[in-house]
Amino acid sequence: MACHSSRRSFTFIVNREGLPNPFLVEMSRRTKTLPKDVAFYEPSVYYCPPTMTVILQSILDNQELFEQHRWVVKAAMVSVLEEADGDVLDDEWKLQKIAVEAIVVAVAEKQSTDEIARNRRIILLACCNLREKRLVDEAYLRPTFVEDVK
Repeated sequence: MACHSSRRSFTFIVNREGLPNPFLVEMSRRTKTLPKDVAFYEPSVYYCPPTMTVILQSILDNQELFEQHRWVVKAAMVSVLEEADGDVLDDEWKLQKIAVEAIVVAVAEKQSTDEIARNRRIILLACCNLREKRLVDEAYLRPTFVEDVK
């Protein structure tokens, strides 16, 4: 008995006015989206191979897991489709590895920018505290800078 996979297929619509870039379209009976509906957007359409279905299906079905990184996985899959490397497109494990690596890079970049912003706030706070301390410590001195310059 053959096990049939779901009849869901996916396409990406890229660089179209009024749509997010990239825009993921699920073609299935459930969504009532047909290939002729997507063909309207040609040549900005990338049809996804069946090996990509598991990844794209999980993006749509697992809201919590991909809530923060949905766009990263979409961009990674579109870049793979643009390169059109048959070796990668035919291997589901390579596609999953690319998606996971894209998420890891995005998390690393976010953490580094968060750390930079946090360190910047710490440095600015320390400078303000130092300036306030200097003003308090030197309050008893009379201003002689103008006299010293003359």
